[in-house]
Amino acid sequence: MSNSLLKTTIASIAACIVGSFCLFVNSADANLFVSPLYLKMESEKGQSKGVLQIGNTSSQPIRVRLSATAFTYDRDGSFRRLESNGKSQGDLTPYLRYSPREMIISANSSRRVRVISLLPPSLPEGEYRTAIFAETLQSKTSDRGYKIGFNLSVGSALYVAKGETEAEIEIANSNYDSTEKKLKLLVANNGSATAKGKINWTLKQNGKVIASGESGSAFLPKSQTNIVLNRSNKEKIDFASGKYQLEGRIVWD
Repeated sequence: MSNSLLKTTIASIAACIVGSFCLFVNSADANLFVSPLYLKMESEKGQSKGVLQIGNTSSQPIRVRLSATAFTYDRDGSFRRLESNGKSQGDLTPYLRYSPREMIISANSSRRVRVISLLPPSLPEGEYRTAIFAETLQSKTSDRGYKIGFNLSVGSALYVAKGETEAEIEIANSNYDSTEKKLKLLVANNGSATAKGKINWTLKQNGKVIASGESGSAFLPKSQTNIVLNRSNKEKIDFASGKYQLEGRIVWD
């Protein structure tokens, strides 16, 4: 576990707030869940093993199909699937084995899925990742008697390190979006491993606390992520002209 004190200077944040104000599906949804949502597997001689739990909290059995895909996170922290064609850097999918791939899960129960990755010696050192999705086709009857089919899908992100990898987190910038009334923090990961980070922050003016909260995201290696600190509409901040200080702490694993 690593941690870092996050503290922007009054000058850097004031440049955006003084005067004219410049500038994975929830696993508990729909009776289907995957646990854990974030799995780091230890690699030994190129091989790593793990276990996922796929669960059904409904009163009826469901049929579930599993699939794996490469992925990334956009600059705003949004999850995005990639084609697993062997061209995506750090794609674990071609080296992944998991079983079973299809199953029927009884009502109010769960099944275990064993996951194994085999990394060839010829692969360069670094982090390899993939996402395993559990998907089920369900149907409902509308008020008019029509049957409507829909897919439910939840996933887990898997990470395997080949060789020594480590995250290097730093604060790149902060700014205030006056249109959305959102306070944003640009976090850079200059290291070789993904960091799952949590941010505790406080905004002050003249020593008085204006707002505070908690946010977080996954920070991929060699990337920058723009984190919205006050995510909900209830946390919108209206600034008066003046100088503000943003401080807090990022903890990651």
